[in-house]
Amino acid sequence: MSELDTPDEAGGDPATTGDPYDSTEELGPEGERVARVITQRLTRSTLYMGPIPSGEMLESYNAALGQGGAGRVLALAEAQSEHRRHLERRMVESEIDLQQRGQAYGFVLAMTALVAGAVLIGVGKSAAGLVPIIGGLVTLVGLFVYSQRAAKGRRLPVAPGDDEQPRSV
Repeated sequence: MSELDTPDEAGGDPATTGDPYDSTEELGPEGERVARVITQRLTRSTLYMGPIPSGEMLESYNAALGQGGAGRVLALAEAQSEHRRHLERRMVESEIDLQQRGQAYGFVLAMTALVAGAVLIGVGKSAAGLVPIIGGLVTLVGLFVYSQRAAKGRRLPVAPGDDEQPRSV
């Protein structure tokens, strides 16, 4: 069918010929016949969220990859999920280790300052002995307050109705 042919001249009405195109005929500015082709496009998109596709998609995987294709997709999803849980577990364990080491180092430094201050006071230098004691205590209190504020910023709400917005950890 040429650009100027109408459906009737080319063999019938598009509705009866199965032609997916619909056309209309108009007269151009100089009286020539101009055919316009009107097309329709139907787009279907599917969205799913989560590690496992829908049943329809799993069936299409079986059709495309052969029997067992859906099983392979599920096995990949399970392996990825296990890998993610393993990484999260290691991250939590390393944070706990880091906090425990920090507490141990803080205790050693605090005891060193207190002992040094007590020794200085014991040898008669009361002013010089108070400096490490007071400095050590102020440092410990400051670190405690700082760590509490930092931990509050990392906490997630316990229930969905909590006033705080969830924050990333």
